[in-house]
Amino acid sequence: MQAPTESLILLLACTLTALLPAAAAAQPQLDDDLNKYIILPKNFSLTHECCCENMMNSPRFDYFCQVSEKPYPNASCMTGWVDCSDLPGRIVYSLTINCTSYPSVTVNLRALTVAHNSSSIENEISYPPQLVHLVNCNVNGFEVGILELPAENVSLDYGMEVAPFGSPDRPGVGGYYTVNVTYPREFRQADCWMVELNIENASTLWYLPSYLCHKCNSLKNIFISNSPIEWISIRDVLSLHNLNRVNLSHNRIRSLYHGWMCWYPPVPENQKNTSNRHCYWFRAARASLKVLDLSFNEINMIGEIQPWHQVALSYLILRGNRIMSVNPDAFAYSPLATSLLNLYLDENLLSYFHLECLTRLEVLSLEGCRIANIEQESLPKSKSLREINLDSNRIFAIAPGVFEQLEKLEFVRLHHNRLMHFYANSFKTPPRSTLASRVIIHIANQSDIPICDCSHVYKKILQDEEFGNPQKSYVYPRILPEDMSTECQFFSRFSSTRVVKKLSESNQSEFLCEFQDNQKHKLPWNYCNENVTIMGREKCFVKCIYGCRCYHDDGWDISDLDCTPGNSTVTTDLVKMRFEFPIKYMFMAGLKDSEFFRHVSKGSFKWLNESDSNELLFLQLNNSNVKYVEKDAFANFENIVVIYLHDNNITSINPSPFIGNCFLNKNLNQITLHNNRMNYIDPAIINGTCPVGLSGVSLSGNPWHCSCHGKWIELHKTLIQDSRKTQTVSDFRNMYCTIDASIVGACTENRENLQWSDVCQNANDTANYPVADEGRLVKVCELIADSAVQQRRQIVRMILTSVFGLALLGVAMLAVRRRHRLLAVVRVLILLKYQSSRRLQQQASRDSLPYDAMLWASDRDQDCLVDVLNCVRSASGGDELELCVPESFLYSDLCSCPLTYFDCPAEGAKFSGKVVVALSERFLDTQYLALCQVIRELDSLGRNPFKDIVFLRLSSRRVSLQRQRQLGPEDVEAFHTLQRILAESDIEYKSVDWEYRLIERIRNRDPAAVLLLDRTAELELPTAAAGGSERPAATATAELPDLPDDEQALIVDVEQPVTSKYNCQSFL
Repeated sequence: MQAPTESLILLLACTLTALLPAAAAAQPQLDDDLNKYIILPKNFSLTHECCCENMMNSPRFDYFCQVSEKPYPNASCMTGWVDCSDLPGRIVYSLTINCTSYPSVTVNLRALTVAHNSSSIENEISYPPQLVHLVNCNVNGFEVGILELPAENVSLDYGMEVAPFGSPDRPGVGGYYTVNVTYPREFRQADCWMVELNIENASTLWYLPSYLCHKCNSLKNIFISNSPIEWISIRDVLSLHNLNRVNLSHNRIRSLYHGWMCWYPPVPENQKNTSNRHCYWFRAARASLKVLDLSFNEINMIGEIQPWHQVALSYLILRGNRIMSVNPDAFAYSPLATSLLNLYLDENLLSYFHLECLTRLEVLSLEGCRIANIEQESLPKSKSLREINLDSNRIFAIAPGVFEQLEKLEFVRLHHNRLMHFYANSFKTPPRSTLASRVIIHIANQSDIPICDCSHVYKKILQDEEFGNPQKSYVYPRILPEDMSTECQFFSRFSSTRVVKKLSESNQSEFLCEFQDNQKHKLPWNYCNENVTIMGREKCFVKCIYGCRCYHDDGWDISDLDCTPGNSTVTTDLVKMRFEFPIKYMFMAGLKDSEFFRHVSKGSFKWLNESDSNELLFLQLNNSNVKYVEKDAFANFENIVVIYLHDNNITSINPSPFIGNCFLNKNLNQITLHNNRMNYIDPAIINGTCPVGLSGVSLSGNPWHCSCHGKWIELHKTLIQDSRKTQTVSDFRNMYCTIDASIVGACTENRENLQWSDVCQNANDTANYPVADEGRLVKVCELIADSAVQQRRQIVRMILTSVFGLALLGVAMLAVRRRHRLLAVVRVLILLKYQSSRRLQQQASRDSLPYDAMLWASDRDQDCLVDVLNCVRSASGGDELELCVPESFLYSDLCSCPLTYFDCPAEGAKFSGKVVVALSERFLDTQYLALCQVIRELDSLGRNPFKDIVFLRLSSRRVSLQRQRQLGPEDVEAFHTLQRILAESDIEYKSVDWEYRLIERIRNRDPAAVLLLDRTAELELPTAAAGGSERPAATATAELPDLPDDEQALIVDVEQPVTSKYNCQSFL
């Protein structure tokens, strides 16, 4: 059935050939129009004009003709311009006609192919222009169509020739359509000198101007764009032997050949895809044609039969068509394989391409297509290829090594694609000697954010740029700075979400590879031997734990296992877990629903190869229900650096689980133990004793119990010392504890004590007491211990006092029985004491005492004593007084007079004429016993305490002398003496003339008579006036009154004068 059909087609072709001359004869011809280049419509001259300007101001050069509207009805062309009708009589080299203002103007292409008589020189011929450019003009295609050739007796003989095609290994026989043309002598091809024809926007030009192409066989360049041309016939360009450039862009060409003109003899359908037959347009110009531009047409495929058969094109431009496929044979068995330099297939519908046969190609552009992947056969094997443009495609994969043989490659453009992985082996290029000479790749603006894993090409680029290449052989491309802002997804080792950042912000350690479940990854050579099988780790291919995620970098310097819920779906039995590869970072956090890590032991982590455990650096077991860590649990991890155990249920821990011994894990640096249930931790973990290199421990959030127990005191002191020096405990300021009840009770009991109040701050907050208390709690414990010691001593003292009291009672009872003998002894002693006092009194005369006065006050009244010193000095009237003070005086730098210090008040009173006492309740509370000692000392020296002791009252006039009853006999005498001295003290601080009164008392240093205190001395009480009469004072001889009880204060009213008579006896 196929042979008769082909015969019928051939018969129709012959019939059409016979009818062509008759149709040409029937075509009317207008002799008048043949002499015009531009045919104007009727009434054109009423509103428009057609004028031409000599662009070079010479009758032999370029003319630019323009159709424009007249400014007024009778207007003519401007000076220097000629009417369009005069052009055929002029010699024109380049002619440009712009009909934009009046598109109905028709350009007579036939008139541009014949010679005309010159309008300026008689008997001279004007030849048509060599360069013709028509813009928006109407072209009558029938006048230059194929039917015009028979009208001028041009013979067209159509036929079919059979010729062999293909390569020797794939020979084939094909037929191609032929036309034999015979030109008569009167056809005069030499009249047409046209070299270039450029037609833009000719809406009536449906075919190529066949007549013009046969008449003007010197044409080199044909540019016809934006016209309704749908197909090209072989006969149209059959006689063009000198064609160099053909531009048929922006037309409606749908197919590059017609099958009924090419497939002879018949070929079975099942062999058409493998046949090497060809049909072509440019048989005549196969040696001269270099540029063919068919862009922005409607071509839908590039098959093996193409119009450029046997044509050595240099530039082939097929942009903006509908090409869905490119048959490799369209280039493989044609001169294009070795001649084509630039190929442009942009903005087509290509999903793949195989162009490896183009061995001289320099530029390949496939921008804006639908290409999905680049295969080994896709790119030309051309050593001259410089630029590859694959922008705006759908590329998601590039085969390894596709660029490796392209020695002169300079640019690879991959903008706006769908690449998720930029594998380094896919971007290897021929080696370059310098970084600047590397191939440039453009990778920005992918449809999705690509993944930067360990095989990313930029990781290799970073290695070259940061560390260089000793061999100076750079096989990876470079990325320009404008593409370094490209965002990339990096695998996060600490969360399931990927981190998005710019390439310019990344570093080599962030390029990680991920594998899950049963995916196998190959270990590097330094971890295993290719010829050895290690317990199922056959040929170094390892798997991750099922349900977990594993990461590693290119050299496995980083290798992570992440079984954290949320980052993985752990469904495997952890008891059967075996690690097949050397893990450096292990994430087992958040397994709180599992009981596997309840007791962490040495067998909780198992490797197929035990030596791989030494590679572990980081272990994360936080929030995994850990309650107990057994001894030597982590002893196998010799190089472990960080262990996370926070947010678990650990109640106690000691150093041994971490190290086994203190030197095995010498690299251990950090342990996190916060938010557990510990109330104590071994101080050895903190102070760096064991392990040696530990420098970071977190302990906050545990229920610490602060007590005075020896272990806690040691821990507390270690924590405080660490916070001041090494700061191993990073969260020490956030540690809080519950205070023991004994400490709270002790602070409450002694809250009035100033010494306790300073160290018991915040002790009332028993549940949230800050451990970082600057050692106050340790001091409280020390005070509690001191208080306990004092209590024990007081008990012993009470026992000894009771024993001594009983013994004294026995002695007293014995003395009562022998009182007469004791009385005689006492009298002898008194006589001896009086004689001794007499001698001391004579020695302590006015001239022998070195100091005028000793000033004395309590510690809290010393600021007032400074004022007294300065006032006394100013009131002395230039008579410098020699003063002394006790050693406890603290304000000497504020005094304006020289002072001398004595170890004790009694010693100062011994060498001072007067003793000035700043009297206050505080003084009596603190210095009472010392005052009694001073009185006894003055009495022992034979001096009168009533004259030598001067009281300067600082408080109210009523002074309480409540004291304990446990006083010896001498203290009782001193008490009564003090009582009388207070009664006679009449100088009040800050009163009128108090300074001068005080000076007078100090200067009056006459030696006093010896005063003997007699308990039977008579007291002269003042008489009270009643009714203007005086009542005689009562005279009584009585024993000295007893001291007051503990609850009864002895009040001395100093306003009432009290006089007493002393039983004084002078001993010479």
